[in-house]
Amino acid sequence: MSYNARTLGACCVHVHEILNIPSLLLQIAKCGYSLPVLRSPDPSPCTESLAISDPISHIADPTTRQILRWAIMKMRDDTECVAQSATRSESLGFLQQYGALPWRRSKRGKLKILLITSRERGRWILPKGWPMKGKTPAQAAAQEAFEEAGVIGDPGPEAIGEYTYVKMLRDGSSADCSVILFGLHVHNMLINWPESTQRTRRWFTIAEAAETVSDGELGQVLRRMQGDLDVLR
Repeated sequence: MSYNARTLGACCVHVHEILNIPSLLLQIAKCGYSLPVLRSPDPSPCTESLAISDPISHIADPTTRQILRWAIMKMRDDTECVAQSATRSESLGFLQQYGALPWRRSKRGKLKILLITSRERGRWILPKGWPMKGKTPAQAAAQEAFEEAGVIGDPGPEAIGEYTYVKMLRDGSSADCSVILFGLHVHNMLINWPESTQRTRRWFTIAEAAETVSDGELGQVLRRMQGDLDVLR
């Protein structure tokens, strides 16, 4: 089901419950979201610090909570809350990444896989990224799917596959990366999401996805998965 993030205007967030309100609204506005902020009748003196461990736990809608958590995390991008530098395996020399395999079933029960395009070269890939401080590998993969593909869902607890590829870095150099995949059962798709202006997304059958992805090893993982779809349950 598509979800227009601009309808989040119905959500009310108290100033004393959010860290650095102007920065939070700036992050949300960059993605086209609109969230009114209401002052608490009894403002807390610590408006510039996080007053409770989960300041948005009272918000019922899970999509709203996900967007707000993403915005708060982005505010701390260079401090303690976002991706750590990738950890290198000394034995294999690969940089570790975690990826999501977003999936859902059509009305007729057919399995569909969501692919996205890369930002630089427009290749068909899966959402993936570096380890994140405070998140499990599965949670980090789900976060990447939210940011890169605009999908929200339930990540599987166990890895369903692994592949390697060569990542081209912005300085022109390259790095060997190993990606551990986690299934992500999609239950919501955003119309506006953090990287919506930089990527295209499209649903494929698993056979189509195996032939479409640009990374050869990922294609092999998807082909093997055709014979064992239980891994996505």
